[in-house]
Amino acid sequence: MEIYLGHTDQVTYTATSDYVLGGAFVKVYDGFVEFTNIGENNWYTIDFITPFVYDADSNLVVTVIDKTGSYVNSVSKFRTHATNETKAIAFY
Repeated sequence: MEIYLGHTDQVTYTATSDYVLGGAFVKVYDGFVEFTNIGENNWYTIDFITPFVYDADSNLVVTVIDKTGSYVNSVSKFRTHATNETKAIAFY
């Protein structure tokens, strides 16, 4: 799994092609993660290999690349919340 973080002023997405370009992203993790869902409230901590300094003014963009070559169900891996706007884009 690769995880990238970045800053953006973008608030919502208007289409699946409306993604934030990755030029300013920082790769903060590259390695294997096995989600076991046994932590407290099913939380899992991933220690970043590269520090990321959040500027506290921008919106945070998180890009996760699953390098396992398979897709089962993202609901079992990532916690989300309901919203009336499009706040995430998924590519398969």
